[in-house]
Formats: sequence, structure tokens, C-alpha cells
Amino acid sequence: MSRPHRRFYAASPTGTANHRTRVGYMLRRTSTNLFVGMTAKTLIILGVLCAPACQQENLWELASKDSRREGIFVAVGESGVVITSRDGLQWTPQPSIVNTHLIGISTDRNGRWVVVGENTSTLRGVVYTSDDAGAAWMLRFTAPTCAVFRDVATSRSGAWIAVGQNFYARSTDNAATWTEYSSFDIYNITYANGMFATVGSGGTAYRFSTNDGASFTPASSAPAIASDGLVRGNSRFVACGPTVTYFYSTDADTWVPQAAGIITSNIYHLSHDGKQRVMAAAHPNPVIYFTDDDGANWTPKTLTTPTLWGIAYGEGKWVAVGFNAWAAVCLSTDGGNTWNEQQLSGTGITTPLRAVAFGYR
Repeated sequence: MSRPHRRFYAASPTGTANHRTRVGYMLRRTSTNLFVGMTAKTLIILGVLCAPACQQENLWELASKDSRREGIFVAVGESGVVITSRDGLQWTPQPSIVNTHLIGISTDRNGRWVVVGENTSTLRGVVYTSDDAGAAWMLRFTAPTCAVFRDVATSRSGAWIAVGQNFYARSTDNAATWTEYSSFDIYNITYANGMFATVGSGGTAYRFSTNDGASFTPASSAPAIASDGLVRGNSRFVACGPTVTYFYSTDADTWVPQAAGIITSNIYHLSHDGKQRVMAAAHPNPVIYFTDDDGANWTPKTLTTPTLWGIAYGEGKWVAVGFNAWAAVCLSTDGGNTWNEQQLSGTGITTPLRAVAFGYR
């Protein structure tokens, strides 16, 4: 039996920001009907305009679910905020990571969680790990030079790459130790089809690696404009620029422009549920768009939460996080058609949530 093709998608806001967000959750159907890995077709895109943010969602594969492994959402944000939820509705604050803005999050099939961001005292990028789904975190790396890490992803073999402002860091020992490398201004990274792929401020930030991040090759034909929110789909990468101009690539090397004007809002992030539906959320107009034909036609869904930065999918639920006077969470259990929006005023969290991911302990 031939294996299905895969596609990457990316999106970008208007303007520039020091922190970028990427979101999403990549899934593959297994024999146990758990969607894991990266043969997904359905995407949700989450958007924001010119705001400090980062969200990450590169769950390339989760271990097959059984009765002993319950899924969990972990959301992180400014002031080192960490909250967790089993159902996406009831959230429990965990101990915060002090002096830190958390911007990106990812997890692997073995239950190791990695968050990245910046230390607000030293103004250096930091990497933390957790083996208990966010209840406790260990500082693993403080960048000698990089001011902020915006996103993080892991490969099938267990290499981890954190990307940020003109630098990236790499780990080959399950995120325990890291080495920093000079790079370009990268916003997002994802892993699929045996390669890491990155997007960022434009041109040289479009890169790919086929050797677990030991080296990155610049795309031979890349957009000059910025792109954000990179995730994988069925058969190609797709990026969206600040003028809502779309690009696609089948190999992360050659990028081809698509028609503009499909979505009139500024798109920031992408995600998918592994089936068919693609969704996009925008800011400052709080609208979630969805498509079931790979972006040829879009239908809007209006929300009230004005700022959304992160989104993830798990076990039939979509969770988007952001800010609305308090930390805000939006939950959908019907494929993004309707959303339960809530301010987490009961938690006392008054800082924005920047990222969310779904995984297992």
C-alpha cells in the first residue's frame, strides 16, 4: 500500500515582533484509532497581528493511547505561567517558572515536554523540560547569545531543535544538553518526512535539514516576506505572508506563490486535526476560518476573545489560548464549528497565554 502524501502549512502576521507563536498538533491514525504523528490533513490556523508571541505544536508522534495514559493539554505564557487540563475546560495552575516568558512548547511520544522562551532578567533564551506534563520543570539551557527562543520541535530519532532570534540550539540527548548555533531570524520549526523545516523573517529563514538539525540548507527559492505558523499537512508546505499572500512548497526548498485574498485577515498560526478540516484564526478581528478543501473556500466563525496566540488538538478537542483581560481559553468539541470561550479569572492569571500543546504523561 502506498503511503499518503503530506503537506506543510505556514502563516504570517503583518509587521514584526520579537516573539512569534506557532501552534498545532500533528496526527497520524494508528491501528488503535489514535491520531498521532504527521499524516494529517485537517488544519486549524490561529492568527494574531504584530504581538509578542510564540506557540508551538510539533507533536510528530504520540505513543498509542491506552487506559494507563490519559491525554493532557499544557498551556504556557508570560510570567512563566503553566496551566494544565485533561478536558480543555477545567484548568489547573501549576507552579510558574520565575523570571521567564514562555513562548513555545512541544512534547514527544515518551512524555518529555519542552518549553522555550526568554529569561526576563538576563534577556537570554532558555529551555526547560518536564517529565510530568508540566507539574515541575528543569532548566536545561540558557543561551550564551540568543535573546529569545520562539519555537521548538523534535525529530523521530529524538533530536530537539529550538529556534529564535538569529540563533538556534540543538540537543541529541533527549533535550538534556544543548549547543547554540548562529542562524537567521527564525519564527517557527516543524518536523516531518524525515526533515526539519523552518520559516521566519523571510528569505534566508526558510531552511530545511535532513540530518536531524546537524546542518540546515537555505531554500533555493524562498519568499522575501516573513512567514509564521508552520505545520505539516497532506502533500506540501503552505506559508502566508503579511499581505495575506500564500506560498506552497512540496519539499521546503522551492516555494511557489499562490493567489492572495482568500482570507482577508492577518493569519498567524495553523493547526489540524488529522482528518480534513483546516482552520484559521485572526487578530485583531477574532474570527476563526475553516476549510474542508485545502484552502480553496473558507467559512468564518466569529469569536469574542480578541487575542489568540496558541492552538492545539487532542482527543477530539481543539483548544486555543490567548488573552482577554485575563488568560483566555477557547474550547471546541465539534471540529471548530462552535467554541466555548472562557476567561480564567478564577485562576488569578492576568498574563497572556502564548502556547498550548497536547500530549501524554
